[in-house]
Amino acid sequence: MAGKSELIDFRRAFVWLLCGMLLPSVALIAFGVVAVMNERAAVERRLEIEYGARLRTLDSDLRARLQAAADAAAVLIRPPCRRDPPASPAARSP
Repeated sequence: MAGKSELIDFRRAFVWLLCGMLLPSVALIAFGVVAVMNERAAVERRLEIEYGARLRTLDSDLRARLQAAADAAAVLIRPPCRRDPPASPAARSP
């Protein structure tokens, strides 16, 4: 059976192992996760800024084209001007 001092030394070594390797590893993983989340948010903001102006331009262009197409369709559908109806055959004969 191991002596009491050997068991205490093992526990002490195990605690140092945990403090020296496990805690820094967990801290690095946590900082890495936070860094990835921050980088993702930064990339999303950058893309929104870069493509926001382009999307607004395309939106206004698309709306103008749709309005022009609707106006052209309205002109084609508009009924012709009303004219006097043609005279009946009885009204033409003298």
